[in-house]
Amino acid sequence: MTAHLTSFQRDLARRLRSKGMSLRDIAKEVGCSHSGIDVVLRGQSRDAKPDIWTPCAGHLNASDREEILLGLHRGESMSAIACTLERSSSTVTREVKANGGPEAYRVWSAHIRAREHITYEKQLINA
Repeated sequence: MTAHLTSFQRDLARRLRSKGMSLRDIAKEVGCSHSGIDVVLRGQSRDAKPDIWTPCAGHLNASDREEILLGLHRGESMSAIACTLERSSSTVTREVKANGGPEAYRVWSAHIRAREHITYEKQLINA
């Protein structure tokens, strides 16, 4: 399972663990099993696959989404999270709402959804 994680996902798992999150919660954020996260955190995993997408300048990136998650876990308002990211509160609110709301927001699935949305838009333009 861990061979399929990108280097960002592995780094995300390590950062979330350092913030005190459980293996199960980290697994939800990263998009794999909790036993896979345990392997990554113990350093027993194989080489990571390369990160496959980086958003254009001005768009939320995976690190921004991680900050949104951490802000939600701390119980911060959308405005406070937006201030931390130096973004509009409407940007953060739309991001969270589009990806399940404050209780269901997941970093990696939100990032993949954004990538798929951009890919779909490009297909429409090129059609």
